[in-house]
This record gives sequence, structure tokens and C-alpha cells, in this order.
Amino acid sequence: MTIFRSALLTIVGSMVAAVSLVAQDASGVTAKSNTRGPVLGAHVLAIGLAGADHYRPSGGENHLTKGAGAFVGYGFTSNIMLYLAGDASKVTLTDLDDDIVEGNQYTLTHLDLGVRYSFANANRRWVPYLNAAVTQRQERRSIGYLNLNTAYISNAATFGGGVQRFLSRKVALDLSAQLSTGKFNKVQYGRVTEQLKHIETTNSTRVSAGIRLYPLISSPRRK
Repeated sequence: MTIFRSALLTIVGSMVAAVSLVAQDASGVTAKSNTRGPVLGAHVLAIGLAGADHYRPSGGENHLTKGAGAFVGYGFTSNIMLYLAGDASKVTLTDLDDDIVEGNQYTLTHLDLGVRYSFANANRRWVPYLNAAVTQRQERRSIGYLNLNTAYISNAATFGGGVQRFLSRKVALDLSAQLSTGKFNKVQYGRVTEQLKHIETTNSTRVSAGIRLYPLISSPRRK
């Protein structure tokens, strides 16, 4: 899968940069972790989609797929961070019976704008956190005989949490789980947008593993 391979290459590149940052940060600093300032990251993830209805291309089935994403944020304090995260995956339908659709794949994307609360302690390498976000989800595919790109759109609420394991104050490994819930109640056919009615709630679950870089930390700071 192209998205997955690209993400692996990105994470490998990030890990090379991380090794350099670890070496630069190994200067006798007593603090073991930091959640302040800007942060950049990349991750791979598994996505589960459940609760689909007949208006959407997944046809009421449950799907599990893999994908990749990116993360940017800023820690205003040791505890509070504002972040923007996005990810994408290709979903393959295994029992598609819709004659008007060419192929058996669609692209599923999530875009999150959220707030994270970290249970920070500069003396610990393990830092757990909770987060909440507003999310836009999209399912995109082509309808062959109409030659149209179709997008089913959902505004969703996301809740989740995770843990960071700091290799140094500038580099952390990140593991998280997110649950997004909302309705795919809007559809776009080319330039035409329609509102859909009587749509059931669809939940998407994401479990991700990746790396986070805090590149601008120069000296230890306490909470």
C-alpha cells in the first residue's frame, strides 16, 4: 500500500533525525521528558469503521484497514497542548455488490483539531495523556460510468488517549487510541453537495504508533 510505505519511509527518516537529537540532548540534563513547545510527528495506524448505512459506499459493512498520518502541535504548558493531526487509509471492500461503482476501494481520511492534556512530570520518561477533538472524516471514491469523484463527509467528535515514552527530552515514541463518532450526512458529487437524511451514526476507531520530535528545547524547564 503506497500510503503505508510512504509513512514507513517518513518514520525511518524521523528516527534518523531522532538519533541525532538524542545525541545532542545527552548532555547531563536531569529532566527526562518535556511536553512544552512545538512538536512534529508521523505515525502508522490501524483503522476500524463500524455502523455504516446503505447511503455510504461501505454498504453497512465493518472494515479494518491500515494507514498513515502526521501530527503537529504546540504545548503551551507542560499539561496543555493544541494540535492538528491528519491521517489517510485505503479501504478494500470484500463483498461489494454495487454495480455502478468501478473497483472495490475507497479512501478514508480523518482531520483532527484538538486539545491534549498530558499527565506530565519532568522526572518520568513515560507520559500518559487524554485528548478531545473536532474531526472531519471523508470517504472518497469514483463512480465509473458518471466519471465523478464522490465524497461522503462526516463532522465527528473524537475522544482518546495514549502514552509517550521519551528517549530524550526532544524525542518520544507515541502510542494512542482514538474513537470518532458522527454521521456521514453530506455527499459531494463533483461540485454538487447534498444533505442526507435518516443517517445512522458511524464510529471509527484508530490505533496508532509513531514518533514525536520536540526540536526547540534547549534547557530543562519544570512545570
